Amino acid sequence: MTLDWRDPYGSVVRLLAAAAGREAEAKGVKLEEKPEYLVSEPPKPEYGDLSFPAFRLARPLGVKPVEAARAVASRVESMMSGYPVSSVAAVGGYVNIRIDAPRLAELVFEAYRRLEERFGELPVEKPLRIVVEHTSANPVHPLHIGHARNSVLGDSLARLLEARGHAVQRRFYIDDVGRQVAVLAYGARILGDLRPEGKPDHWIGLVYAITHTVLDVRRLRDEARSLEEQGEIEEARARLRELDELVAAAAELREKNPEIFD
Repeated sequence: MTLDWRDPYGSVVRLLAAAAGREAEAKGVKLEEKPEYLVSEPPKPEYGDLSFPAFRLARPLGVKPVEAARAVASRVESMMSGYPVSSVAAVGGYVNIRIDAPRLAELVFEAYRRLEERFGELPVEKPLRIVVEHTSANPVHPLHIGHARNSVLGDSLARLLEARGHAVQRRFYIDDVGRQVAVLAYGARILGDLRPEGKPDHWIGLVYAITHTVLDVRRLRDEARSLEEQGEIEEARARLRELDELVAAAAELREKNPEIFD
């Protein structure tokens, strides 16, 4: 196993996982979890920079955790030539690795010099087609710093996925052509030159609610009349019951702003 110069830190993680995997293979044991999924940072810095819990290996091997840890540590020591590793220790049931920070820094800067703008790109074995949808601001509400945050987070995620070799599509759904916006535009056109009062988004919301309610009142009234003419009395009564509820809602809306409502 050789060091991947494009990803020196990740190589140390894989080194520790590979040592555990080889110890299991040598004993004819198949692990339920991939060893690389078990490598993590220790809870305390004094334990080292990376750690592998040999407990997961001890049971299938039929040995004590400390024995499993020593076996894995021995394999790491035999495999770590060229890796930025300063020490390996079996502590209790854990294998702890301390990284050689100066050497790791040298490798990182060397990788950057060789890769330049492609630094950090580590293609996956099976690229996926991924859609990242972000921002998609609502046109009936004011833009604020949260929308800028979502744009940054969304595009950063898309770039990270692309750096891993995935085929990424960015999508920004412009929510400005639906019926809600059409109703709002219709109401605003009826109002003409009447200017917003108070917070603009509250004013817009009220215009939309009033316009939508008045249109529904008109629709239900016309449907009830048409059903009565066709002899569909029960259906007509159902529409009238809905109409009564809407008329009550309309009265509440008028109390909020009689000028807009009228």
